[in-house]
Amino acid sequence: MVFQVSSQNSLKTPRVQTLINSKGDTLIQMNLADAKVVLTTIIEKQYVDSILLVYINRDTINQKTITLQVQKIRLLELKSSNQDQMISNLNKIVSNKDTEIVLLKDTVKQQKKEIRKQKIFKILGFSAAVILPILVIILIK
Repeated sequence: MVFQVSSQNSLKTPRVQTLINSKGDTLIQMNLADAKVVLTTIIEKQYVDSILLVYINRDTINQKTITLQVQKIRLLELKSSNQDQMISNLNKIVSNKDTEIVLLKDTVKQQKKEIRKQKIFKILGFSAAVILPILVIILIK
């Protein structure tokens, strides 16, 4: 059988000693090399934690920026669709105006024809009113 032996058990004094003073504070004693490793690790963790906070803030700002951009894109899409609808409506209005102009031109032509016809009837009527009595007088004599 093989027994596992830890490095702390093989030393006569343990690598880390914990002491509690009269005030109730816990004191830890260790080698300078171990203390440097622990301190380096703690400093690295603090640095990483501070960087993490910066990244969290940047992520929050970027997320808000993206949200605002998405809202702006949606508003622009809505504006574009509204403008497309407006263009379609304006095209219909122009088409209706063109149709109305054609109908008005036809009405004006018909009215001109009717006016000419009425002028001819007026001329014939006045002529008949003058010529018939003269003819009747001539025929009677």
